[in-house]
Amino acid sequence: MRGFFVNLPPMNNAKKEKLLSELYAKLRAGIKPGLERTIALANAVGNPQNDYPTIHVAGTNGKGTTCSVVASLLTEKGLKVGLYTSPHIKDFNERIRVNGTQITDDELVDFSETLLPKAEELDATFFEITTVMAFMHFHNHNVDVAVIETGMGGRFDSTNILSSSVTCITDIDLDHQEFLGDTIEQIAFEKAGIIKQDTPVVTTNQEESILNVISKKAEEMSADVVSPNEKIDKTVLKEIENMYISQSFQKNYKAALKVVELYLQNPITSDIQINAIKNLRNNSGYFGRMEVIDDSPLTIIDIAHSPAAIGNLIDSLTLRYPNQKWTIILAMMKDKNYRDIINQLEHIAKRFIFTQVTGDRSAKASELASALSESEVEYRAIENPKAALSEAKQIMNPILIVGSFYLANELL
Repeated sequence: MRGFFVNLPPMNNAKKEKLLSELYAKLRAGIKPGLERTIALANAVGNPQNDYPTIHVAGTNGKGTTCSVVASLLTEKGLKVGLYTSPHIKDFNERIRVNGTQITDDELVDFSETLLPKAEELDATFFEITTVMAFMHFHNHNVDVAVIETGMGGRFDSTNILSSSVTCITDIDLDHQEFLGDTIEQIAFEKAGIIKQDTPVVTTNQEESILNVISKKAEEMSADVVSPNEKIDKTVLKEIENMYISQSFQKNYKAALKVVELYLQNPITSDIQINAIKNLRNNSGYFGRMEVIDDSPLTIIDIAHSPAAIGNLIDSLTLRYPNQKWTIILAMMKDKNYRDIINQLEHIAKRFIFTQVTGDRSAKASELASALSESEVEYRAIENPKAALSEAKQIMNPILIVGSFYLANELL
């Protein structure tokens, strides 16, 4: 057995259980775009987000990886670094970290008891509350800098009350169309909303229609657009290739490196970069991206859940394991484009085992199976993810687990 696992104690804090129940109830209430509630909630606790510099990252694919690498590089430079990402994989506390250490249950309870009365008054959402909670945590820990990942979009995302020092926009794809727009240009406009006055923006996007939108917003804000096209140092590249199967990791790594160099206004030496890669998991909690979790049979788990991310995953797997056909365990949210994703995965599938995760947003295993009804690929629908994995292991064919953060949560 190999791979990275977060071994956390069982949640036995009754206060934490109660507050998470309250927070998740707000999550089920839905998404309400707009900054007014976050502004009011942050103002009620003294606007802690203004007490330290921030790096703000938006995008559809690769933003979590980019945030994690930025945090690791800055940590290896000796800074105290806050990191706010979402969603979590195994435990809520993963979302809020300082130099890789998660917020404690006691801190979580204390912040919630402070925030929830005002949140109720404002009818604030789950993400608005957790965002302000992160800002408070970073203030209390006197961080030197905080790295903040947007939740959805950018312009009206609750994280966008920041005055960031550097912004970054990773690859943009169609996602959350019901909130962000039906075209790639509309979505790019929303993501570009994080660009701040006189603040550089690093972007991995190369498609002209997307770059035009980003460039227009940057021009309005007198912000420089920076493309991270420099080659990675050979010794650093070797370290990356030894540890991460994903080819898209290199693109996001370049973006993160450029962000850090712009923030520090200095180049980062190769030894710092290598240490940041080696210690990426400890410094940021990064895992679940093309992670080998078992050798017998070979079992890889990945949280890709959009067509573009699945395309990058397939490219990486094909390069590393040419001609390999996989037993694919797939669960997805019903608001995702699962038909296109299944169509892509079919090219590397020996068989599918469709499953589903806990929660109303999950597509039923039978729904996923119906998307493959005209295919000759073997498939089964098994509602319980652990049962799906157990059956896949009995077949003794390489396994790919993919489709959702929530599936990773139930199987890791």
